[in-house]
Amino acid sequence: MKKRGQANKVFAAVLWKNTGFCQAQPPPTSSLTENAAILIKKLEQSYQKTQKIEVSIANVDSVKCEFQEFAKIFNQYLKIPLQSTSHFQLVSGSAQARLENTYRWEGKQLKVFASLNQAGTGSVASAEVLIPSKHLPSDWLSLDNLLKRLFCELRQSVKKSLPSGKINAIFRNLAYQTTRLGSPMTAYLSERLKSHALNYDFALLEPEEITVRTRGIIKESTPVTSSEGYAEHIGAKAILSGNLWKLSDSVELRLSLRQTNSNQLISQVEISLSRNILPDYRIIPKDPPKISPLPSSGIQLFTNKGENNATTLKEGEVLTIFYTVNQNCYFRVYYQMADQTLVQVFPDAPDSSYTIKEYNRKGEIPPKKAKWRIRIGKPFGYEMILAYASHKRFPKVPGKVGSSGFYEIKMTLPQLVNTLFPRSKPLGEASLIITTLARSQ
Repeated sequence: MKKRGQANKVFAAVLWKNTGFCQAQPPPTSSLTENAAILIKKLEQSYQKTQKIEVSIANVDSVKCEFQEFAKIFNQYLKIPLQSTSHFQLVSGSAQARLENTYRWEGKQLKVFASLNQAGTGSVASAEVLIPSKHLPSDWLSLDNLLKRLFCELRQSVKKSLPSGKINAIFRNLAYQTTRLGSPMTAYLSERLKSHALNYDFALLEPEEITVRTRGIIKESTPVTSSEGYAEHIGAKAILSGNLWKLSDSVELRLSLRQTNSNQLISQVEISLSRNILPDYRIIPKDPPKISPLPSSGIQLFTNKGENNATTLKEGEVLTIFYTVNQNCYFRVYYQMADQTLVQVFPDAPDSSYTIKEYNRKGEIPPKKAKWRIRIGKPFGYEMILAYASHKRFPKVPGKVGSSGFYEIKMTLPQLVNTLFPRSKPLGEASLIITTLARSQ
């Protein structure tokens, strides 16, 4: 941790093109070719009429989002056996009958159910085939495509409640199971998810892009002390959160979308990710933190990387702390590092008493005109941002400016709190746990 002026304040296979992937004919022989041929043969055996019938293949719009990309692929394979049957004549556009497929998982096999539907008559033939996962296109089961399908399914499931346009949502970084803590794997998957969100109409709001508005002329404002209140405060329609669960040979990723005003669950989707498509990152948080978060009261803390305790930053990344306070007060912010070193990060001067005179406005640390910034460095682990508000001027706290450039407090966190508030409770307090990682993790 070193303070280095303005620039540095350190806390110190391939799928073929036809389906949205590429545009060429599928390979002439493959397991999918065999499965398509079996399905059409069964369909022809199920067809009881003698006359030849015109058949077109239905588009994939009605197929469940999870299977749409594969459906586009499989439709190409179906064309080959359809062109060589004695009962079916493949045509494009309008036809006497339409071939419609549905897909679902049965264990590690994909079940394809085909129905030949004739206008006014209904189904005139049906068949099904089970495709082992090892016969499926490898890119269709890649991590990025699985995450895309997860967002696609989520968007499809909320069309009734959130019908059109972009969905402004606060994204809580993924947490491991119910710990509310992050790990290298949750940090990696959080970033991968954010990279795909906008393609499916989810605009995941970042704190630095948000202007926190005042509460008009209301004198006694409700404190913004939760993710729900924070999201509503900035105009987000929903809160998107998720958890990662470790299974024997895979991890399960669950996403939940909730309304900001009522916290009511709008939709929940989940997907199983095989370990062989994931990087070799640690899934479980290494050690439980030795620090406990404070109950938030009157202060809302968030960062440029998130606003929940699963926030993760890597070595070299810049940290910006944002805050809102619900009344005029004296205000201080401290940072407890992974090795329990406690430093004052705001105000920058150790004996300064910063006064908030315009409450419910977003403040940031470092301030915009400051000639320093906070960059993540050693030591790594669980760290905590702590904010306190008081009606009285804060007393001087024993310490000295260390080699980091920060004022290092020469006492433990409980001793610090007793020094700041010897005979009373804080007017407001809040904390935020973050996980810092080495660049290689």
